[in-house]
Amino acid sequence: MSSLQELVESRAGLYGAAVDTLQVITSDWQILADLSFADLVMFCRNPDTWELTVIAQMRPYTAQTVYHEDLVGRTIDELDEDLPAGVIIALVGRDGDNQVPDADFTLQDGDHLTFLGRKDAVREALEWCHPENA
Repeated sequence: MSSLQELVESRAGLYGAAVDTLQVITSDWQILADLSFADLVMFCRNPDTWELTVIAQMRPYTAQTVYHEDLVGRTIDELDEDLPAGVIIALVGRDGDNQVPDADFTLQDGDHLTFLGRKDAVREALEWCHPENA
């Protein structure tokens, strides 16, 4: 897995003080993730292609992120058909490693999903994944 510095330099063209600032910001993320019971995710945009890359993520020790057994074995492309408009699966956490899924990525038991989108669409996606909590 690439370091924050490597990702920011290669994907966003940021160097020196900008990288140092991002590292300072993420250095306190664990306590924030734990207190908010949620993943914290930082994206960086490539200035040439406008492609977004996740450059940092902190997973909480106090809670699980979105996960439901019925999703296991389905690809991101299949899940996108069922997700509400205005939300995407931005990140999948598996065995302590995080990755941005492509359309053929298949979920496994224990995966953690991070949704990105409009507030109401993300809430609807959470309810879809966890109907027992709705």
